[in-house]
Amino acid sequence: MRYTPTEAKLMSELKQLRVIDAHEHLPPERLRLAEHTDALTFFRQYTRLIMFSAGLDEQTFMRMHDPELSLDERLAIFEKYRDLIRASSPARAAYIALEKFYGEEDVTRENFEAITGKMQALYRPGLYQKVLVEQCGIQVVLQNYPEMDYDDALLRPVPAIGIEGEWGSFPELAEKIIGGKHGFNSLDDYLDERAERLRRLKQRGAVGFKMNTHLYAEPDREAAEEVFRSLRSGERSWARPDVPNPMANYLTDRLLAVAGEVGLPVAVHTGVWGDFRQLDPKELIPHIACHPQVRFDLFHMGIPFVRDMGRIGANFSNVWLNMCWAHTLSPTMAANALDEWIDQVAANKIIAFGGDVRWPVEKVYGHLVLAREVVATVLGRRIDQGLLTWDQGVSLARMWFVDNPGKLYNVL
Repeated sequence: MRYTPTEAKLMSELKQLRVIDAHEHLPPERLRLAEHTDALTFFRQYTRLIMFSAGLDEQTFMRMHDPELSLDERLAIFEKYRDLIRASSPARAAYIALEKFYGEEDVTRENFEAITGKMQALYRPGLYQKVLVEQCGIQVVLQNYPEMDYDDALLRPVPAIGIEGEWGSFPELAEKIIGGKHGFNSLDDYLDERAERLRRLKQRGAVGFKMNTHLYAEPDREAAEEVFRSLRSGERSWARPDVPNPMANYLTDRLLAVAGEVGLPVAVHTGVWGDFRQLDPKELIPHIACHPQVRFDLFHMGIPFVRDMGRIGANFSNVWLNMCWAHTLSPTMAANALDEWIDQVAANKIIAFGGDVRWPVEKVYGHLVLAREVVATVLGRRIDQGLLTWDQGVSLARMWFVDNPGKLYNVL
């Protein structure tokens, strides 16, 4: 990418920051090292979204990453879609990391084994230190993964609560309610146990909680109890927790109250996936208004609802706006939205970076480069236009990459 002189100077400045990475899905290093890794791992995660839009199905995608299949078959699948995804932002992040760590511009039949050998040499104890700390300049990672090491000074836990966290699915919840050692006789019994879990998580070292947006409906205690009774008796099955139902609404409301009580922020996935209408950040406004004691960290710029997200951040003092993953989804959208956010949102409420990476840890570097470019482009243009001084621009970048997430999650 070509930079203006101001952008280039800002990029150099941003490389010196010791970043707070505000969102990853990396497993503990010991688990990551136990997993299969090869050159196609670079295309394991978000490039798949572009491949899916081009027509790839999930089963074929998994075959591409199945080490038990022949390399010829796996590469044939990749080659069919490679040129269709090459110009996309997720692919660019992959190629940036590929060149940084292995000196290659692409994965081909000719270099597959060489790249894989270099990856396997890197994937040894100390991997995260080498990649995240030494190459990315990250000082803390805010981590969302089912299994967490609460004593890891680098990966700080942000465990899931609520839908897809506290109860996973309503059939799963029904099993716990109906009987066994996890059985509950009343909704209050269940809620008390879940509230105690959040308190224990904080005591163990959690620095925040994570939940998903879902369609809002007014919490109704009586209706929630009726759902509880129907689950316990087996009279009714609620197969999907991600649609409005009284128990999901009530439990979300109560768990947010507990999060406010224990004083930890709540990160919320918004936008992007599937029928993203159900993940509209505006669905959070009643929760935000009803729980002013809870600090909400809204993820992914609410893509595609970036303007709505900006107004939510401007209107509510207990909301932070997190750009994690957004740079990799679309740097153009992210830059345009950030430019508008500067006009209307307090500088201490914007968080610049989270890679949102699960498999190839090296891609955190690629995602970080895109984030730096977005911030340098927006601030550089404002500096050149006389809207900011150099020192003001650098101060904003430091707040967004370091101070704001560090203070919100109390990890500085």
